[in-house]
Amino acid sequence: MDSDERTKRHIEQTDDIYRAIGKFSVKFEQLVFYMRQGITFFMSQNGLKSQQLSHIVLADQTAYPMKTMFAAMIYELVNLSGEERRIVKEILKQVQTLIDRRNDIVHSTWFVGWASPSDTDFGDVSGHKLTKGRSGASVKGFDFTSTDFDQVSDECDSVSTLVNRLWVTVMSGSPIENNFYFDESGELIGSPNSNHRS
Repeated sequence: MDSDERTKRHIEQTDDIYRAIGKFSVKFEQLVFYMRQGITFFMSQNGLKSQQLSHIVLADQTAYPMKTMFAAMIYELVNLSGEERRIVKEILKQVQTLIDRRNDIVHSTWFVGWASPSDTDFGDVSGHKLTKGRSGASVKGFDFTSTDFDQVSDECDSVSTLVNRLWVTVMSGSPIENNFYFDESGELIGSPNSNHRS
């Protein structure tokens, strides 16, 4: 591979990684938006007259406190059956997984495009994040491609759909267990048929 081809490939592959990281950031914030939207409507439906007040409460809230508030309001507003509690718990678990992944992706140092003079493939990117715990400091390492980032973006879309369906279901007064089901593999699905029972 000559120098011009190598330079062209380097630019294309590193641009694709930057694109994928940016896409994930946007998709994750859409998930946070759906939780914020649900909280706002819960408050409005239960007596809050000024939506601006809910905006004041929610301004500057990050994903984790937003998830905690969203969950607490559902538990307050709905007398959940055992199956509904399982459904809500699964959605919140998926949200938390994405919060953790977002923290890893956004707060890691990524070495995009770093390569030795002999490298001709720049599609892998390594990253690291310092952590600390009871055993002291450690380094969390990552090795991603743009496809890996895109996969996490797709997960954001799927979980956003579940979150959005959950708060709309709560608002409508429809039973949660009539709007979701676990398929044969154990994956939670928003039921297209509101009368579907697992």
